[in-house]
Formats: sequence, C-alpha cells, structure tokens
Amino acid sequence: MTISIGVAGGQGLIGQGVCKALIEGGKIDRIIAFDLKTTGKIDGVEERIVDVHDKSELIDNIKDLNLVINIVAPYYRHGTIVADAALEAGIHYTDACADIEITKALLDQDEKWKEKGLTLLTGLGASPGLTNMYVKLLASRFDEVLEAHVVWATGGAEVARQEESTGTLEDFIREEFGEIPTYFNGQYVNVIGFLDGAEEIQFGEWTITVYHSGHSEPITIPRFIPGIRTVSCKGNVAPFGVTQLIQKAVDIGLDSDKRIKVAGQKISPLTFLTAYINSSKAFSYYDLESLKFPGGMQVKVVGIRNGKQETEIENLASDTVSETADMTRSTAVPIAVVSEAIALGEVKRKGAYAPEALDAELINKFLDVILNRI
Repeated sequence: MTISIGVAGGQGLIGQGVCKALIEGGKIDRIIAFDLKTTGKIDGVEERIVDVHDKSELIDNIKDLNLVINIVAPYYRHGTIVADAALEAGIHYTDACADIEITKALLDQDEKWKEKGLTLLTGLGASPGLTNMYVKLLASRFDEVLEAHVVWATGGAEVARQEESTGTLEDFIREEFGEIPTYFNGQYVNVIGFLDGAEEIQFGEWTITVYHSGHSEPITIPRFIPGIRTVSCKGNVAPFGVTQLIQKAVDIGLDSDKRIKVAGQKISPLTFLTAYINSSKAFSYYDLESLKFPGGMQVKVVGIRNGKQETEIENLASDTVSETADMTRSTAVPIAVVSEAIALGEVKRKGAYAPEALDAELINKFLDVILNRI
C-alpha cells in the first residue's frame, strides 16, 4: 500500500522543512507540496500549484492522500479551510497552528472527525507541539496535576530566516500582542501579551525575560489534562527589543491588514511592519548581543505525588539538542514524525485534538525520534 502525504504551504520556509523531514524519515512513499508556486528546491517531492481557497481544487488534489499537513500561514487569515477540505475528502489532517481562535474552531469539529473515523491533530510544532508533549509526559508522573508552565524563546539565528517567512511573522504579530487568555486557578483571565507576567528564565548561561504570549497551550492543555488548575505560556524573541518595537507599532494600529494607499501603491500596515522589523533602521533599537542566544524551551509541571506537591522541569536549549537545531527544524520535525505515524495507522485516536491528548507512552516514543532527528 502506497502511503502519501501532502504539505499545504509546502514551498514556504517551514513547509520546505516539513517536506525535507518527511524525506529524512523514509517512511512515506509519496510527498506532494501544494502552494501558489513551484520552486524545484526539494528532490523527491512532487510539486503542484494549488490555491487552498479554491475548495474543489484543493479536495481534488488531496482526496487520494492519506493525510495533509497544513503549513499555510498566517493561520488567522486562512482559518479552517484546509481542515474542512480534508474532512470532506476523507483524509487525516495535521498543522502547526498556534492561533488561539483557529485552534478553538478546529477542536470544535471533534464529533465530525470521530464520525468519519479520522484524525485532526492541531498544534504540532515546537510551541505548541513539543511543549504540549512534554507537559503530558511530565504530567503522567504525578497522581494529580496542578499546574503546567511553558516557556519558549527563539534564538538570534531565526532573524535571518524571517524575511523568508512573512506569513509566520504575521501570525506572530497577530497572535501575541494585545489581550490574550491564560488559565489561572481554574478559569480564564485576560493578560496583555509581551507586557504582563515578566519572569526571568535561565537557559544555560543566558538569563531571559519572558512574558505571557498568545500561543494555544493555555487553551488546549486544560481540555485534555483533567483537573489541572493553572496553565501559562510565556516567551520572547531574539534580538531582544523586537517585541517592544512591535508592541509600540500595534498600539498605533500597524498590525492592521487593511490596505491603504501610500505613494500610489496599496499596502497594509502589517506588510510594512513585517518588512520594517528586519530593516537596518529597526536593528538600531535591538540588543544585538542577544543575537548570539541559541534559543530554547522549558516545560514545568507541578503536581501531587505520594501525597506531596512536587515539580518537574524539562529544559530544551537549541545548542544542547543539536548543532543544527533551529525553530524551522523544531517545528518541521515534530509535525513530520507524528504525521507519519498517523498516516501509517500507528495513532489510533480519532477526532480533533491537540498533542497532549495522546497517550504518554506513545508521546515518549515520538520524543525519542524527534530529538534524534532535530
């Protein structure tokens, strides 16, 4: 039996990384990259020009596959269109979505996916993704789980890649700033992204200040880990200072994607902002020494074990995982590994869910493979 996986958005920076990770895995017979262009950059991948907003065209192109991976960014702009097409086509679906509202909309489709005997697994990147899996793994060691705290920080090496991935950068700006929900003492409360919750975290020799961020972990973890009372997600981005610049820009409306006329050309403030962030002028505001920071993640789980409250922490610094680890690999490899398993029938759970809904033993197996491949 031929196993086939499609990658929607397969010609973007992250999409190409996913295609390469699937090839490296050696388990998938046929890999197809769907996008608005072809590049010929990846040997062993079939390329097709497909507009995901043309539902009938999309369904025609994915209906004979086992699974489609959705890397079409920004997720807030494209919504659930790829997932809807996958459901109608009768195939499995995965993505690396961190957007809270889109995540909610996808998880609300749970019964529809169960009825068709299919799997929708959302948030399968680094954060969310690896972080969720580590939360579940650490939580499985307790009799009762009380809290989970996720921290992510991208390294300076990612700056060079941002110009190649404007959709991902737009997602970041739209997801992370302004009012965002976090889960505290059994209920949701709103905080201000990259202003509230300042906390210092140690990554090797680096002490990094992180803030509440708008990733989806506080939405999904309380849903899939019963009884947990508090879930937070905090982060920061190197070079340090970029989030403060974005915050100021958002305050005056530069995160709008409504186009306005400038010097005879129509451009959105958001498009300008994504370009400005990487300009030499913007770099004069940044802490350039922080470009040396390699990046990393931390997961902390608090629970009750043998009647006592205890804490378990897992630190993942990029330079301790591998010399080649970066956010592209840290996103691409987890989604490739888990998608392979779903396509091959190794993941039995059906319906719409996030990574922490998987069995802890299966997650442990996935993490062993992922860390070896990153």
